[in-house]
Amino acid sequence: MKNKAFTLAEVLITLGIIGVVAAMTLPAVITNVQKKVVENQIKVFNSTINNAFKMAQAEYGGTFNDWISSYHSYSYAEMREWLSKYLFPYIKYSDVSDCRTETILGDGSGVVQTCICFHMANGALVRVHIDNNGGDLGYFANGKMETNPRNKFSFQFAKTNKKSEFIEPYIYNWNGNKNSLTGGGTWGCYKGCTNCAYCTKLIQLNNWEIPDNYPW
Repeated sequence: MKNKAFTLAEVLITLGIIGVVAAMTLPAVITNVQKKVVENQIKVFNSTINNAFKMAQAEYGGTFNDWISSYHSYSYAEMREWLSKYLFPYIKYSDVSDCRTETILGDGSGVVQTCICFHMANGALVRVHIDNNGGDLGYFANGKMETNPRNKFSFQFAKTNKKSEFIEPYIYNWNGNKNSLTGGGTWGCYKGCTNCAYCTKLIQLNNWEIPDNYPW
């Protein structure tokens, strides 16, 4: 008996079907991989930065609230001195620079902030600002100051409305209601958000995994 072989038309049809299925599923697979990479980066950063400050606490005593003795807008030189004492000795970093930037406030107005930036060992960029409200810290996963929910993740320390002893996701003026994290406003985490600062807290509350309603 003769073995029946596939015809060229059948092979082409099969390949076409495979191509269509791949085109439909590949973007979702790539997105999931990208999310997992970012999730891991944020978790590692949160652990690394807090361990570093714990070592500083062991050496100098006190907390952020003691180290920021006078709440005011720090100059670049003051921030560099502060980081050189309490953080840089305990992490691997490079490329320290002045990276002042305009930040959109809750009322929609803009203000230029003096910030200091440096790169972590994995290439991610970290931006720090200290003023009369406490400390703001931005983590830019791809190493560039691109302010979108895929790349920028906001943290805080020693905020005046919540005197923390460690670095934590940004929750300044948050009312404690999880639903409000994805609500409107400057800091809310939603599609089309501007500052998007609450996105990091949303991820933390989901066990450091990017939730389905995340504006990816």
